Amino acid sequence: MSTAGGPDVFYDGMNLPFQDASFDTLLSVQGLEHTSDPQHLLEEMSRVLRSDGLMILNAPFSFRLHEEPHDYFRYTPHGLRVMCQKARLEVIDIQPQGGLG
Repeated sequence: MSTAGGPDVFYDGMNLPFQDASFDTLLSVQGLEHTSDPQHLLEEMSRVLRSDGLMILNAPFSFRLHEEPHDYFRYTPHGLRVMCQKARLEVIDIQPQGGLG
């Protein structure tokens, strides 16, 4: 249980504190760019996702620096596809959002 409205779970940069195949659905919104080892995080998310589960992943392609100094990467659709495949995740669809204006 969280205290004072804080998060219930913390990612220490190494392991998600859950057993293998614990989740039917994972949602990651604008977080992948804030870990220094995004490939490892994707592999951890794959590990805790059930084999028939669904992950919804949102990651920036072009965005201003934010949450400095912990803003490390930007992603193309091609790069995300390769990273997900390395993590044994099947990519069903990639949809761009927003734009440069």
